[in-house]
Amino acid sequence: MRNSGWLLGVVAGGALWLGCAPGLTGRWDASGEVEQRRLFGMDLTFQSDEAGTLTFTDRAPGSTGRPLTTCKLTLADGALSFQLDPQAAPNATCASLARPLTFKGTLGHDVIAGDITDAAGNRVGMWRAFRKPTE
Repeated sequence: MRNSGWLLGVVAGGALWLGCAPGLTGRWDASGEVEQRRLFGMDLTFQSDEAGTLTFTDRAPGSTGRPLTTCKLTLADGALSFQLDPQAAPNATCASLARPLTFKGTLGHDVIAGDITDAAGNRVGMWRAFRKPTE
């Protein structure tokens, strides 16, 4: 009976460990829709839970991927948020974003899914991302 508390602690700790999603660091393949049928793709690379880069591709015919600035990246308790402006010049500064969109999502095990809101807080789309396998 003395060891029952220890055993319970091991089981609880194991359950917590198994239930924890890995961090944000790595490469992600993302896609989504803004407004009506405006599809996009993103190649996201998170160097840490606080820093990331992305290449944004509007799915219109003839579009090519272009690097965009990732602003206000936060991750807390599995809730991810960052801003970008799809119409901004490549590598624009965060202060110069004219029409920032906020991407909010929930980080799961190798997947992120969430909503996109405009500067006024209106929901304008949805997005999802899947972790790319390490090479």
